[in-house]
Amino acid sequence: MHSAGLRRPVAALPIMIAAVSDLTILLLLLAVLGLLAVQLARRQRALRGEIALLLGRIDRISEGNFDADLPPAHSPEFGQLSDAISQMAQRLKQTIDGLHEVAQRDTLTLLHNRSSFERSVERQLKKDDGNAAFLFIDLDGFKSVNDALGHNLGDRLLQVVSDRLKLASRIDEPNVAETGSPGDRPEMVTLARFGGDEFVVFLSGSASEPIAEKVAARILRVISEPFELGPHVAKIGASIGIALAGKHGKSYSELLRAADAAMYHAKRSGRSRYEVYSSALDEEVLRIAEQEQELREALTRGEFELYFQPLFDCRTLSLSSAEALLRWRHPKRGLILPGEFIPMAERANLMNAIGEWVIGEAARRIAEFAEAGRPLRIAVNVSPNQLQTVEFIAVVKASLQRFNAPPHLLELEITEDVAMRDVALAADRLARIARLGVSVAIDDFGTGYFPIWPV
Repeated sequence: MHSAGLRRPVAALPIMIAAVSDLTILLLLLAVLGLLAVQLARRQRALRGEIALLLGRIDRISEGNFDADLPPAHSPEFGQLSDAISQMAQRLKQTIDGLHEVAQRDTLTLLHNRSSFERSVERQLKKDDGNAAFLFIDLDGFKSVNDALGHNLGDRLLQVVSDRLKLASRIDEPNVAETGSPGDRPEMVTLARFGGDEFVVFLSGSASEPIAEKVAARILRVISEPFELGPHVAKIGASIGIALAGKHGKSYSELLRAADAAMYHAKRSGRSRYEVYSSALDEEVLRIAEQEQELREALTRGEFELYFQPLFDCRTLSLSSAEALLRWRHPKRGLILPGEFIPMAERANLMNAIGEWVIGEAARRIAEFAEAGRPLRIAVNVSPNQLQTVEFIAVVKASLQRFNAPPHLLELEITEDVAMRDVALAADRLARIARLGVSVAIDDFGTGYFPIWPV
């Protein structure tokens, strides 16, 4: 009995050992899980910290701070994400800088645009002690070239003009002000395209009146040179107005108004010249502006009239044709002759509109005479601007169709000097007019060198 009782504990020993081993393993697992939980908690706190840093960086980028750096990341993944955000910030900065640059430039010529020029001038006026000059440049004859050759070559002409202005203003690189020796050139030159065919130059520093006139003379010289535009050669000029800071104005708007008035006077005085502003110009500018406005309103008010100078056949003494003569019946000044208002119409770019009215009125009168059984050929003078526009042939055709006027009773006259300006263009226009059935005549033929073959 005693021996049997001793065998039971010995038999239970393996079971006890196995139980202890399972407990040890369980404790080890719990320890490992505890360590993992601690690590995960630490990692979670680190991740929240890195995410907060990245979000903070993104917020600073949205506020325009593109150069803020991040501390080193604790993981490769966050390091790659941080690098990607930094690269994105730099690309965004470059894009914004590029857009800012574009916003200050004229897209065609790459010069300063109007708003950028105004800001630059205002800054310089605050720094200078009055030694500054404002030049307002308006191209003479650009519209005719643009109408004749098309907008593409017109744009190219403006680009070449801007290049020449840079040279004349002593600028070596586009839109970069240049420093010059005292007494020889202004300390700073700002050049801009003001709009259309208008340019402005601001000379600051030692820009006295003689210096401004010297720059204006250089500009006139380089603009007067022929422009090669593919197979075409164009010649234009420039009218320049000069205003001096302190003497003619202290603010940007005052200098702009004075320079514009001086430019207008230069254009009225013969073009291709410069004029320095004086207070006496204000009254003249106001008077001219009022006259031009009256001329514009004359079209809508029906103040233009056609008179007819008859032409008789010497053999039969019968009326064979008539030449249309334009007159302006001003409500206060009475009948005004073309010699007074045509130059004004040319400066105000009204010649095409007035010429279109004349052709239409002539077609209407031709139709009236024909319907009354008294067909009469009427001759109409064509201005250089009309002949050069691409719409001219369409205007003639539409006027005839509108009033059902016989084309052979309309005669269009151009002077030889007009045809000589561009022989190929004149020949093309004359041929297309003839195909409409309209008669063509060259006035003053033989006074120049217009070839006979186009006729």
